[in-house]
This record gives sequence, structure tokens and C-alpha cells, in this order.
Amino acid sequence: LTDDLRKPVDEALADLKEAIKPESTASVEDINAKVTKLNEESQKMGAALYAASAEQGESPNMGGGESTDSAQGTTPADDSDVVDAEVVEDDEDDKK
Repeated sequence: LTDDLRKPVDEALADLKEAIKPESTASVEDINAKVTKLNEESQKMGAALYAASAEQGESPNMGGGESTDSAQGTTPADDSDVVDAEVVEDDEDDKK
């Protein structure tokens, strides 16, 4: 992560933190504008990181290339013992 990408996000975050302090005189509109600015800068950084990973041929998967199952410590189920069945409930009230 280069400083060119990180600096605008850090600055926008610092501005927002200052605006939400109890002693701040920032209006709701000012705070909303700072939130919007932070969102825009964050999106720019994310797009640049995504493009950089695509250029390197990496998967855009944030898990470092691992599938979701392996990242969670689970393995795909072995489907060889799967049985298709229908559950039928006997309602004893209907029999009386």
C-alpha cells in the first residue's frame, strides 16, 4: 500500500475524527460531507488495490486465494453417501 493511496484516506479519516469530537462546532452537513469524502477516498484506494492485484494475476478474493470453505476450516462434503429421502410425519390426531 503506497503513501499515494493511503494519505488521502488518512487525511479524510482525521478530518472526520476532528469533526465528531464533542468540542467540535461542525454541523451535521459538515460531518456528512466528511463521511462522503472518506467513502470516496476509500473507494479509490480499494479500486487501485483491486487493479494492482489483477495486474499481478492474483485472484481478487480477499482471503489470500483460499476458498471460503478452506478459510473457515471446513472441507467440502463427500457426496458419495448422500441418500435422497422423503420425511413423512404420522399425525396421530388424524387417525382418531
